[in-house]
Amino acid sequence: MKILKYYLLNRIIKDPLLSAQVYHMIYHKGAPPKIEYKIPAYEPPKVTEVKSVPSQKVSDVRSALLELKSKSIKTKQDRESISMLEAALKNGY
Repeated sequence: MKILKYYLLNRIIKDPLLSAQVYHMIYHKGAPPKIEYKIPAYEPPKVTEVKSVPSQKVSDVRSALLELKSKSIKTKQDRESISMLEAALKNGY
């Protein structure tokens, strides 16, 4: 029942700290205790070192493209890979 009363107060007041103070004043017949809270200090995220991935050579891309094109039965993933590799070669990879 106490939780329901607090919930209704909080729905009306829309501030949990003020709702707690009003609840305490109404049901405990006295001045509410001072509620103090601390906001944690901002800590920037740690920067980690990013290692570069060695890029493939153009001949490797061409050989992969030729291998995919030479398959007799191509799956959906094969067709997507072919189009992606062709676009990479066309854009100067």
